[in-house]
Amino acid sequence: MKLTEMEQKCQQLCSIMDQLKLKENELQRFKTEETKAREDFQVRKILADIKGEAFEDEFKLEQLDKTKVEAEALRQSITKEEKEILEGMKQLVIDVLPNDIPLPDSEKKAILSFMNGPLPNVVTFIASTVNSELPLKLDNILLYQDKITVTGVNTRIEAAETLKNFVENVKRIARIALKEHDVDVEETAKYFSESAYRDIWEAIGGRKTVSLQQIYSELHIAEEDKMQRARNFFTNTKIVLKEKYPFIVVEKGKYELSFFGALVWKQYQNSYLKNPQVEQKEKDQQAAIAEENAGKDNKQISEKTTLNNFVKDKKIQETIYGKKV
Repeated sequence: MKLTEMEQKCQQLCSIMDQLKLKENELQRFKTEETKAREDFQVRKILADIKGEAFEDEFKLEQLDKTKVEAEALRQSITKEEKEILEGMKQLVIDVLPNDIPLPDSEKKAILSFMNGPLPNVVTFIASTVNSELPLKLDNILLYQDKITVTGVNTRIEAAETLKNFVENVKRIARIALKEHDVDVEETAKYFSESAYRDIWEAIGGRKTVSLQQIYSELHIAEEDKMQRARNFFTNTKIVLKEKYPFIVVEKGKYELSFFGALVWKQYQNSYLKNPQVEQKEKDQQAAIAEENAGKDNKQISEKTTLNNFVKDKKIQETIYGKKV
């Protein structure tokens, strides 16, 4: 879905949310009135009973019930609109970018202003999916209502590639929000679980930034060949993983875990790196099951022995057909 189309959908979503807010204010007012109305109703009923008068009045809540139904319908509409927008995010096309990317400035930034002006609703929605305020920072991208700033780049090609990764990350955010599997994340986590560099990956441990010196310290590395192996981890994994490389180079010997890399680490934790407490609990459960099964086996052996003794002591024909006369 084009970003401009998403902006229209988000405008519609905001309108429905405003309607719901008004409806909830109505509900609060009706509930306050309801409390007083119930009290008046009970007082009139008691007085009628005291005075011996007939009391056929009914306490009516039609307006309150109607407003509750309307509010629920608006909530369902919001859920539907959000899902449609997220489905659109999965196929995001940023159609408001200029036809070229400027040269990065002295601060290694390239600024791309939206051609048709600000898109406040869709940008706010995208940021809200990751609980972020504006501008949304995603790796080397800053997303504003009216522009995208690419940071930490030296060339236009680097800026273009960074922008492409940003689009993929937005699509990935949508899939996560919709509780869908991300094949790239799962495959990359599996790669590290089978990698010869698994110890280095786990030593990094999902840190936002990490340096080679931190890795040396974490793994107690002092020999040059082992230091070289740590350096090779970053070089070789970049060659193998290519666009799925989960790090951003901050400076020589210092790296930052990308947004994608953080997702990979989370997947790796869940699939390949168990909490010691969880492992102990599983061992205890397995021990309990084994003990229970051992008890069943002993019972079966006992039952089998009893049956064999029974057959041995009596003729099988007598057991089945009765004793011969």
